[in-house]
Amino acid sequence: AIARVHTLGEPNGTGVLPQAWYLVPSSLFFVPVVYAALKFGVRGAVPTAIWSTVLPLPNLALFHDALARAGILWQSAIMIAIGAFVGLAVDHERAAREEAETREAARLASERRYRALYDHAANAVLVIDEDGRIDEANSAAMRLFDRDLEAMRGRLLSAVVGADLAEDVLS
Repeated sequence: AIARVHTLGEPNGTGVLPQAWYLVPSSLFFVPVVYAALKFGVRGAVPTAIWSTVLPLPNLALFHDALARAGILWQSAIMIAIGAFVGLAVDHERAAREEAETREAARLASERRYRALYDHAANAVLVIDEDGRIDEANSAAMRLFDRDLEAMRGRLLSAVVGADLAEDVLS
């Protein structure tokens, strides 16, 4: 459709556009090239840009002088470059997103494994912050101290195990 508009709008042929506007119809080819780049990356953008360069070649040969041909071919080269650059950027962003999703999935799997080891450990495990307050406790610790996690969380270790044992653990 764009190539047809390009041919119909030619001032040297049957067209209606003034001579100064000869690049406007061929500029419309940027729309499908950028769309292909955003949608399909470089593998869609470059073939679309090349096809958008090939389609108007009959028009270029029939209706343009050497200077106009050079302008349109230069514009086509710019279009191919823009398609390639936008496509490469899209491919890079997609690869980065996929890598981040893969890393997040691995992190979540690792966290689930850690949580399973932590929760099912036979020994009591307490996670204590730098102030000596309990942040986490596994099920063995909750059974040992006969308290649920909410009853222990935020309390000083010395309040749960006694001052002497807490001092030994914290030192």
